[in-house]
Amino acid sequence: MLETATPSRRQSEGTERSELKRFVRALGITNAMIFLPAFWLTFGDWRGRLTFFPTNEQANVYDLQGRALLSGHFNVPTGSLGVEGFLHAGKTYTYFGVFPSLLRLPILAVTHSLDGQMTAVSLFLAWAVTCVATGACLLLVRRIIRGNVVASSLELVTTCALSAAMTAGTIVPSLLACPRVYEEDLAWSIALGLSLLALMLRFFLQPRRRWLVGIAAVAIAAVMTRGSTGVAWLLALVALGLFCQFSRHGVAWKPFAKGFFGIALAAGGLVALVSYLKFGILYGFDEKDQVWTQVYAPRRAFLAANGGTTFGLQFLPTNLLAYFSPVGLFVSGLFPYFQTPVNAAQPIGHVVFDHILPTQSLTASAPMLLGLSLIGTIAVVAKATTQMECVLRILIVATVLATGPVLIFGYIAPRYLGDFVPWMVLAGASGFFWLAKKIEQKAALFFKAVIALSALAVVVNVAAASTMQLSWSKEQATNFTSAQQNLSPSALRGQVSVSPSLPLEAPPGHIVIVGNCAGIYRTLGPLPNISLSLQEHKSWLPLAPTVGASATMSVVITRTPMRGDAELVLATKGEMSVVLRPVDRGVARIVIERPFSQIPPVPTVTPPFVVTKGMTGTVKVTIDPYLQTTNIAGFDNTMETAFAGPGASAFPPVTSSWATVTTNRPMAKSDLCQSILKTKRSSATH
Repeated sequence: MLETATPSRRQSEGTERSELKRFVRALGITNAMIFLPAFWLTFGDWRGRLTFFPTNEQANVYDLQGRALLSGHFNVPTGSLGVEGFLHAGKTYTYFGVFPSLLRLPILAVTHSLDGQMTAVSLFLAWAVTCVATGACLLLVRRIIRGNVVASSLELVTTCALSAAMTAGTIVPSLLACPRVYEEDLAWSIALGLSLLALMLRFFLQPRRRWLVGIAAVAIAAVMTRGSTGVAWLLALVALGLFCQFSRHGVAWKPFAKGFFGIALAAGGLVALVSYLKFGILYGFDEKDQVWTQVYAPRRAFLAANGGTTFGLQFLPTNLLAYFSPVGLFVSGLFPYFQTPVNAAQPIGHVVFDHILPTQSLTASAPMLLGLSLIGTIAVVAKATTQMECVLRILIVATVLATGPVLIFGYIAPRYLGDFVPWMVLAGASGFFWLAKKIEQKAALFFKAVIALSALAVVVNVAAASTMQLSWSKEQATNFTSAQQNLSPSALRGQVSVSPSLPLEAPPGHIVIVGNCAGIYRTLGPLPNISLSLQEHKSWLPLAPTVGASATMSVVITRTPMRGDAELVLATKGEMSVVLRPVDRGVARIVIERPFSQIPPVPTVTPPFVVTKGMTGTVKVTIDPYLQTTNIAGFDNTMETAFAGPGASAFPPVTSSWATVTTNRPMAKSDLCQSILKTKRSSATH
């Protein structure tokens, strides 16, 4: 390896600045080019319009914690986190980190209007930080391994292509496409981890106290975002302190050793303090305190089979298979042509997992980055000779350690590939520049291969991110299915079946047409947090209104109702009924009577609203006979996804002394359903 600049020896500043400007300008253009797919995945993604503040049921955790912080504590309202809540000393807490909540505080302090709607914006901000930090890591690693050698135009373009592959050619686009708390946690873990690595490299190349201050701030943010990777960053800080204090290679930075120890102590101390205030222990939490554990027997069985913990070496073989399988992605004729495996990895040995979701693998979705990362890890760890190479070795080992927890975790999901991104950036950059130096005479061919493979990685991973996500709405699933029907109808029919009812589960993306287009549904695949009301088809999304399932009722108040007046029965299903009930003079509620019990519980009564003589209002009730769900919207209130229970549904005529009700019940069949069914039937006749 070439000798690099050290604190005691600087290269020509003029050449260095000129090269830096070239790379920064080129990397900026690269990030602008991948801006459009990233922006679309975050704010568009088959919604039919740009939605900057999308909502879903798993996007308000950081907002709830932020409001708690504004009130001077960590506990959130009881029941607000559903089965994800942890109960300690009679209060409810989230296990997610604090930093993303702190980011929200300026907005939470002045308005409630964006509560539960800031996850997408936060994800996009994390992506922007990731792009900048990735470019910084590439330039710093190049300086360490290549020195101040002037880059050819081809090397410049290749470095930019590699940067695009590291940001848009990994799991990061899929995180953007799924605005939930789980993906936001990983997105910020990646962004802050890469930022910390870049700052540490920058400090050792040019020791300044301002870089040390930056390291302290970012380190605290990183360890207070994601605990599993945070431990690796704390170990990196301690290792750098030991390196400065005791290594002959680190003697030039010895005055800063105490600074690294101090940062590690401060960051670790804050993590311990937050953990103690939440859960009464200095690190982590007790799985038995989670609501999900308390209400769901299979979860308790999983913990009992693994000694009460979610981590263990027994999970390692299956995790290695899932995340490194060579068949972890496949090409198909179905738009967008690159698909995640339909089936999840099967446990190796007699091991009980909490849940295993189908996931793409690093080997299949990012083979070039994986190869470069392996080469870079071996080259730097085994052959580091200069001072800066020794620093780089410490940091690469830290990124490897950051992947450790997910490899011994009893839960497999595509998003956990995010824990490998810091390693693939730092070690991948090292492998790339090390190979470029080693094969100087054939570098042009190598650079062209990297450009081509980087472009392929971006296409593959953006395509995979464009398919169905666990956060998708009915609108997204419908628009996506319409695109597939228009672009690849013959391939889509292979995912379609016709049935008199819905199965509880099916492979991800499977479509079921009920009868002669009485309904059409598509599944997200088996979900980990299924409802305990097993008859509810939680993973299925209707692609069109189910025939006869909905009724829109126009209500005209002819007399101001009094408490005790007869309620209006708007809809029934078996023993359950939906009623408009007067609760006081000129005040009413929509109530679900005799609801089917379910966990987690759902609202069965709206807040009171005004109903006086002369008012008109609209109530839409949907009782889906196949999903077995009830959705109600009316008088500016909604009650969604309440389980309907068994029995036939009906929308009876309404007679009342205080209101008149006109009911409209659409019976039209979906054009999309009929188009897909026609394609399906045509294939059966050939």
